[in-house]
Amino acid sequence: MVACLLYSAPDVLPRRHFSSSFGAQDAIVLLQKCTNFKQMKQIHAKIIRNGLDKEQLIVTKLLRLCSVYRKIDYATLVFHQIQKQNPQTFTWNLLIRAYNY
Repeated sequence: MVACLLYSAPDVLPRRHFSSSFGAQDAIVLLQKCTNFKQMKQIHAKIIRNGLDKEQLIVTKLLRLCSVYRKIDYATLVFHQIQKQNPQTFTWNLLIRAYNY
């Protein structure tokens, strides 16, 4: 189900952002520049394709953006993806804060 959500958005980010050497720092920069939920979903898809979806800092930024865009269902999906890794208290707090918005 997550894959359907992640790949359903039309391309809103220029292709130059998605080079073959996409790393954690690239993901963080793109998430910081993200201006809407569609962009965030595209970035998240790229993160998953490059195996960066287990990086705590990246997941934290994703959850924070979900909270800003008031996308609680999506935040819950992201959270459940990392739940197997024993998420940190800070990550739990981000999800709880997202429900307060």
